Amino acid sequence: MITTSADAFSLHGRAAARKHAVLVSCGVGRSILRENDMPRKKVNVSTAAVVGPYSQAVQAGDFLMCSGQAPVNPETRKLVEGSIADQTRPCFANLFQILNAAGLASDDVVAVNVYLVDMNDFRAMNEVYAQYFEAPYPARMTIGCASLPLGARVEIGLTAVISR
Repeated sequence: MITTSADAFSLHGRAAARKHAVLVSCGVGRSILRENDMPRKKVNVSTAAVVGPYSQAVQAGDFLMCSGQAPVNPETRKLVEGSIADQTRPCFANLFQILNAAGLASDDVVAVNVYLVDMNDFRAMNEVYAQYFEAPYPARMTIGCASLPLGARVEIGLTAVISR
């Protein structure tokens, strides 16, 4: 169940609407309590390519959520051509530059989302992926999709924890 600001306003008045807790349902059937007015802080670095109107990463509380990174060369702003390995490396290069700008590293990553246009590329992507993380590995979800921006074959996003 999610309590909206409108519900809080009608139930508790204006002050409560500004600062009320929202019950967020998690995918595993558990619930967590979160402050609705937790500010988002964006993290953008000029050395990682942006191909749309979004933040490269947003810090909320103790988490940094990095937007999906396509294999774009930050200097040319063009898609990196080549094999799936050739496209996976710049995704991680861009993500790790963002992590670095936030004072974080690969050990702080707790979840990774990988999007592949062709699931036959999984093995080759996985070989590159293994070069960026050590055990215990982050949780990971790999999704096959019909297409990605700019004609990319892979896009990778991640979530890191700021305070451990």
